[in-house]
Amino acid sequence: MFAYVLASRRIYVACRRVPSPLLSAASSTVSAATASSSSSTPSSSSGHAATFTGALPLTSACSEVSPSNSWFSVIFRLFHTSGTSSVPASPPSLTDTVSSISAMVKEPHQEFTRPFVAAIDQGTQSTRCFLLDSERRIVSSHQVPVQLFHKGSGKIEQDPQALVSSVMECVQEAVQKAQSLPGLQDLDPALDIKCLGLANQRETLVVWNRHTGEPLYNAIVWMDSRNDELCDELVEKYGSRDVFRDKVGLPIHPYFTATKLMWLMRNSTTIANAIDAGDAICGTVDSWIIWNLTKGSSHVTDVTNASRTLLLNLHTLQWDEEVCRELGVPLSLLPRVCSSSTPKDLGVVRQGPLHGVPITGCVGDQQAALIGQRCFRRAETKSTYGTGCFMLMNTGAVPVPSTHGLLTTVGYRFDLPGGRTDTSPPALPAAEAFSSSAASTSSASVSASSSSSSSSSSSSSAHSASSSSTEPLVAYALEGAVNVAGVGLSWLTDQMGMLDSVLDIDEVAGSVPHTRGMYLVPAFEGLYAPRWRPDARGTAVGMTLRTTKAHFCRALLDGIALQCKEVVDAMLEDVRQASAGDGDDQEEKKITLPQLLVDGGLSKSNVLLQIQAHALNTRVARPENTESTVMGAAYAAGVAIGMYDPPTAPQVAQTTTDFHPLGEDQDEKRREWLRGWNKAVERSLDWHE
Repeated sequence: MFAYVLASRRIYVACRRVPSPLLSAASSTVSAATASSSSSTPSSSSGHAATFTGALPLTSACSEVSPSNSWFSVIFRLFHTSGTSSVPASPPSLTDTVSSISAMVKEPHQEFTRPFVAAIDQGTQSTRCFLLDSERRIVSSHQVPVQLFHKGSGKIEQDPQALVSSVMECVQEAVQKAQSLPGLQDLDPALDIKCLGLANQRETLVVWNRHTGEPLYNAIVWMDSRNDELCDELVEKYGSRDVFRDKVGLPIHPYFTATKLMWLMRNSTTIANAIDAGDAICGTVDSWIIWNLTKGSSHVTDVTNASRTLLLNLHTLQWDEEVCRELGVPLSLLPRVCSSSTPKDLGVVRQGPLHGVPITGCVGDQQAALIGQRCFRRAETKSTYGTGCFMLMNTGAVPVPSTHGLLTTVGYRFDLPGGRTDTSPPALPAAEAFSSSAASTSSASVSASSSSSSSSSSSSSAHSASSSSTEPLVAYALEGAVNVAGVGLSWLTDQMGMLDSVLDIDEVAGSVPHTRGMYLVPAFEGLYAPRWRPDARGTAVGMTLRTTKAHFCRALLDGIALQCKEVVDAMLEDVRQASAGDGDDQEEKKITLPQLLVDGGLSKSNVLLQIQAHALNTRVARPENTESTVMGAAYAAGVAIGMYDPPTAPQVAQTTTDFHPLGEDQDEKRREWLRGWNKAVERSLDWHE
């Protein structure tokens, strides 16, 4: 009760000077305080960390997974849609934004510190713009929905011009909201906003005229699968999906940009003719947005986005000429590859309120979350629980090949200012990097010293990674995706009627301590990493007459957590194999996961995160600020101009809520639980041709 009164008092004082979006954040804080104080099973906490289980805050960001505004609902409906329709895609709920803002509401005597950083997050369903101050506190934000056009037969498109318009509107509104705050009425964007960072949906392709800037086709969205047959042709031709994996880290798959471009070159006369005439250029969404912000003066991409095209050589960080030649992709179409954080190579904004502001950060959205979670050392891993789940593990300065169904990708590349010679946080010995003893720290603090290593790049190539007077800091990552997370809650709510709202999941699932032996495999459209079984379908087993909807709901959370465990296990096996190559078998055996950092709307579920900690048998840490994607874009931009400390510097400890495994006395029950899960997964296979 005291926590509730105290929170209410602070909110009343703070709300007298904050705009309406932050008022919603204040409401979230009250709800969170109420849930915390009424938690039925509080646990001990230390340092900045708090551990508990309880009901979801009433305005939890889990509301972003409702079917009407969830990007994964498009995938869920993909094989159930015919004809051509325009599907309006509402943005994630504002609660997703304000839940992380709530902790940042300032007391009346406090002020935001100038200068500011602008950060754009252009996603599949919405575009957002945030302004952050010099201490990385959120000043203002604005969000605009964008449409998906669902055309049947796996075709999913977006209007490229609408994406640009949404960016311009968000920037304008975010600046105006900041200017409405006390003490910021004199904010001059050209003087007070020092740089711009961009995070974006990956793999989505845009092709446009290099002279007029007009799109030659709608954007082909990353989840579009029209190129499926083309990919099958390539697999048949080369005899394997992995023919290019050693170079690019990816299999031949409709997911990646190159095969989308090949489809357009075959099927669009307009694009084929424009390529023949030398009029066409292309890029992922980051390239398209930057081209427009700079009024056509900058045709670039960053290494993280480029690493998702099937065309980037992970070892040189240049377009691979051999792969481009094999796939028939002209190098003249492709943007110049730059670092994710660079002071000068990305361009300068030439229109709107940010006119004259340099673009110094550009990162694919999942890598931006990796940066936002401060995963700067080898083995640090983040998991974003949205409608689906994306997990990335930092594997250090050398790409780790996957033999367990994962993707090898670029985590980030920073051009460090000030004549630094840092190239990577230290490549720690395997046991130190992955030791479970690291889980005893009370918060997700990161401290790294510099070391020198070589990185191959070419400043002479027009299509090489951007040159610098010093070697850049490069990190690679392993990535795995689980296709059902929050969308499963929408299914329980809208199709099954087991929840009145997705916000009820913790109350219902938390009302029982276990599932009474029931398992739910949420393979509604197949299983993703690491099993990759498109023939699998959703399966519930082990039910009895005593099974209730509470058991059913908890079984869904179990299924999400256990799939994530499979991804982590695959990551660890890949890293162990890479370490075994160094010849130290003892160190290889000691490799474990120190902790899992989480974000995304569904990470608000305390019950899910407790289950996840039990499944992994390691700590799960949820930062107070879960706006990881935006924070990553802003950080990349700010580091480039020296506004924020680089990844090689000691990082300020994050305040986290921690969830711990249930203890050694539960080990046998955990093993039995995992055996049952594997049996359930076997039952889910071979249901779809």
